[in-house]
Amino acid sequence: MIPCQPATAPLLRRAVLTPVLARVALPPAAWIERSAAWAASGAVEGLAPLLAAAPLDSGVPGAQGDRPRPGAPGSEPLCDVRDGLPIVWRGLADALGGFDEWFIGGGAEKGAFVDLLEGVRRADLSDMRLLTSVRALRQPQKAATEPFQVHVHRGREERARRAREIGHGARWWRARLAAIRAALSSAVMAAAPDAPAAERLPDCSPVRVRVERVGV
Repeated sequence: MIPCQPATAPLLRRAVLTPVLARVALPPAAWIERSAAWAASGAVEGLAPLLAAAPLDSGVPGAQGDRPRPGAPGSEPLCDVRDGLPIVWRGLADALGGFDEWFIGGGAEKGAFVDLLEGVRRADLSDMRLLTSVRALRQPQKAATEPFQVHVHRGREERARRAREIGHGARWWRARLAAIRAALSSAVMAAAPDAPAAERLPDCSPVRVRVERVGV
């Protein structure tokens, strides 16, 4: 997750962005050898040609590899960012409470955070968009050890359980959603006090959510 600061009120409602992803298609040892000279030099300008010469794989989960649009900054609607690289406005990150450290390891903390983002999106408090003009690269990684894989598996099971409860509107999530809305509304007003009424957040109180779920 990459926190960022808001510029205008409309951006606050479209706060969750993710770039197109690709992976350097080399074994870890080969990538370390190829990038060693650049890493030792510390020259930022050497990174672009290094990456330009590296083979890339756009078929990784969440890559959206068929949607890059180089050129002027642009974005498209996206259903979710479960396997992406979410770029989140600081006010939204703070309203969500940041990462849950129970999930640390194997990217699970990001995954659990993204589940919160998805719940907020379904409550119409934020949009998700793919940055089609930006491509982020994942570097090769060594295979995890067996004990670590067990730890990651346990975290994924717990994440799946919580994600189901968020999707079903469990009581704890309805209460948390109301708190998120209150915190986010205050953050929006503090960042953009002159924002028009159209940019204000919808009602997501527990009572409102419950009424919508039963179709009253």
